[in-house]
Amino acid sequence: FSMLPFHSQAPFVYGAINSSPIVSDSFFITPQNPLVNTRAYEGGVSQLIPLKLPLAQGKPLSYRTYVGTFGEGQLRRDFNRFLNEARDRPYAPYLHYNSWLDIGFFNPYT
Repeated sequence: FSMLPFHSQAPFVYGAINSSPIVSDSFFITPQNPLVNTRAYEGGVSQLIPLKLPLAQGKPLSYRTYVGTFGEGQLRRDFNRFLNEARDRPYAPYLHYNSWLDIGFFNPYT
């Protein structure tokens, strides 16, 4: 399944993992879904997502893709600003407490 095929001057994928942003000129394109494979080739780009099940007739399938711009030499800063605005909550340390160690690591559960 291919999403958003288009042509641009010298596009490239900025990263080596799935859903890395595609960069060209002064804009970037990034998928919301982390499983999307982004590719750039000879002036064109594509976003591909492997489907394990066939598409069902009459059932919609949608994925979100973001397009943003960045200033000269400011790709990293502007992309991080975009990520913070697109996230559900702003980037900050997140306290996560796993209680299994205190409750039952040396004590059998009953």
